[in-house]
This record gives sequence, structure tokens and C-alpha cells, in this order.
Amino acid sequence: GPRTPWPGARAAPRSYDIVRGSSAASLAAVLAVGVVLAPVGFDFHPVAEQRIVYRPAAAALTEQQLLVNDAWREVTRQYLDKTYNGLGEEGWKAKRLEAVKSVSNLGPDDSEVVYAAVRGMLKELGDPYTRFLSPDQYSAIVAVAKGNNAGIGVTLQLDPSSGRVVILNTVPGGPAAQGGILSGDVIEEVDFKQTSDATADVVAARCRGEVGTPLNLAVRHGTPDGPSEKLTRLTLTRAVVRVNPVEASTFAAPRGGTVGLIRVPSFSQETAGQVAEAMRKV
Repeated sequence: GPRTPWPGARAAPRSYDIVRGSSAASLAAVLAVGVVLAPVGFDFHPVAEQRIVYRPAAAALTEQQLLVNDAWREVTRQYLDKTYNGLGEEGWKAKRLEAVKSVSNLGPDDSEVVYAAVRGMLKELGDPYTRFLSPDQYSAIVAVAKGNNAGIGVTLQLDPSSGRVVILNTVPGGPAAQGGILSGDVIEEVDFKQTSDATADVVAARCRGEVGTPLNLAVRHGTPDGPSEKLTRLTLTRAVVRVNPVEASTFAAPRGGTVGLIRVPSFSQETAGQVAEAMRKV
């Protein structure tokens, strides 16, 4: 049908941060995505001799609905399982429609509600490795990846079975390790705020702060039978922690000679340099 003139170009594409994956692969990747959903057509007005920008009717969504739509499109484009974990193509489209409708009456001050709608839509996939990150959460991940952190020296993960944030490991010599926190401990509170509905990214962001500032944690130590019933409260001091340090060691081979062992627990922007340094040591 005829296009309706729209008196101005659409704002620059927004960037949304999504972690995507599939149940078949436990690797998560952080994506900074700038998506333009609907093309903007340019035309030249023959009478007024001015350029008119046409905005297709398909783009007549609120900014909040566009955010939901952008997230859905990006996950759809990159999701490996095209059955969408059993939802089917039509079922996955229906989840998009539900989420878009749910934010139709929201405004610019309702960002957290919109984020919750996106997370609710993605949750329907039943895939713990497909997640939506707010700008603050994305910034926390980028900071960790750079390896230079003012925090307590822990790696966190979300336990899919319990939905709780668990300590995966601690950095030797870091504030957490010195304070008695162990792998398998469950973080219940950060600075007296419950973590029951938080992701590992959110908890990591809460743990970060200025060097030398205190951090109050409440944890349940892990046991062979699961988290302890006892809640342990600790006050740690944030410090600059070298995240994911590469560990180098040597041992004697059974048939003589020495074998060098380099352990890379996970990767950051500092890993390559750390491996080179470790190889010189062994």
C-alpha cells in the first residue's frame, strides 16, 4: 500500500547485550548487538524539494517493544536448535508476540520491567545459556574478561537445578580465599541484599567496587549433601585481583626427566600473556 511520510530519521541503532547458546552446548558468548529491525526508505519530494523519510508500518512499535523484538530476532538468528527446545517455530513466534504485547503500555522509566519481559520470553526456551544482559550486567562481564578487577577473586556460576549462584572457584590469595570461601559455596546475600532472583552476572557486579571498600557476604558452605543449613556471614575487603591466573608447575616423569604442567582455568584478555610467562618458568 502507499507509504506514510514520517518527518524524521529514526534514531541511531541501539545496542543490546545478549548471551546466547543452546542446551547442546554449554558455551556462552557475549554479543553486543546493534540491530535495525525495519529499513528506512528515503525519497525526494518533487514539490518542496526536500528529502522525506518513510518509516514502514512494521516499525510502528514503541521503543520498549522494539527492544523485545530486537532480542527475539537476534536469538532467532543465532540459535542453533531450530526447534527452539521443543517450542517449535510457531510456538517461539507466539512467545515474541506475548512479550511485545506485555510492554505496549510501558514508558522510558520502565526499563527493568522491559528487561524482565525479555528474560521471561527467553526463559520459555528452557535453556540456561541463553540470557539477556542489561547494560550494567554486560559492563560487569567485560570488566571480568579484561582481568583487572577490584573485587574478591571468585568465579561464579548459576546452578540450573537450584537457580542459586554458586562459587565455581576462588583466586588463590584473593580476599575470598583468605576469608574461607570455598568452591561449592552458595551466595545468599551481597551487602545484605538477597540473591535468590539474581544471575551470576548480577552477583558479580555487586561484588565489584572500589579498592579497599568492605563487602558483606552471607554464604552457605557446600557439603557432600548440598549447601549447609548454617548461614555464614563474612566481611571481605575488595582488592585488585588477577583473575583466572595461569598456573605453572613441574613434576618428575616416571622414566626420568621433568614434565612442565600449565593449567588454564578459564580465559580472559590476559591469558595469552600469562601462558607465555608460564612457559618461560617451566
